[in-house]
Amino acid sequence: MACAYLTPLFAFVLLLSQAPGYGQSLTIRAGGNQTATRFFSNGTELAIDDVHLGFHLGAELEMPITEATRLMLGCYRVTKGYHFGYRLPSVGFDNASIAQKFNLRWLEVPFRVRAYFSNGTVKPFAEAGGFAAIGLGGSYEERIVLNNDAPSVISRDVAFGTSSSDDIRGVDAGLMASAGVRLGHFDLALGFHSGQVNLTTVNQGTFKLYSQMWTLSIAYVLSP
Repeated sequence: MACAYLTPLFAFVLLLSQAPGYGQSLTIRAGGNQTATRFFSNGTELAIDDVHLGFHLGAELEMPITEATRLMLGCYRVTKGYHFGYRLPSVGFDNASIAQKFNLRWLEVPFRVRAYFSNGTVKPFAEAGGFAAIGLGGSYEERIVLNNDAPSVISRDVAFGTSSSDDIRGVDAGLMASAGVRLGHFDLALGFHSGQVNLTTVNQGTFKLYSQMWTLSIAYVLSP
């Protein structure tokens, strides 16, 4: 399933990199993610200990706008995790809570503008833009506790969709920014992604879930 999405997009990025006359370069990028979430209940943001480590791998095209600025267009495979929980209304129960855990694979297309601050061998840069993402698959686990009893656990493949019977929305989009340095053919960058789509499918008037992600990546520029 993932290859059905990744193959044509990687081929498209590679094809653009070979087009003559634009001065573009192709970059292979890989790195680690630290994913967290912002979870709201009735408009109040809840503190959640939900740090999840993942990775990203992909290719991107760097196209010149001016001498110091570039348009960056990429295609990545990204793993993200969302862990959150909340108390259920006490309808005949002394203690009722639910915890949900998602380990997901996404196809992400970032697009941003990069500015270089030097023309030397060491080139600091900053960039900002946005991203769009499509869910490829993953796993879902749900733990329900009633009256302090042993939890009832449900574990299965994740169901992407928009109805209340689905686990999580399969489309995300948001803003991103990063800063780093280019050393010869290598880039080293630290970035932050802030999702702007409410990913929850249950009672959206009450619950809201937004993705956040820190990234640390290294890239190799195949063509200068």
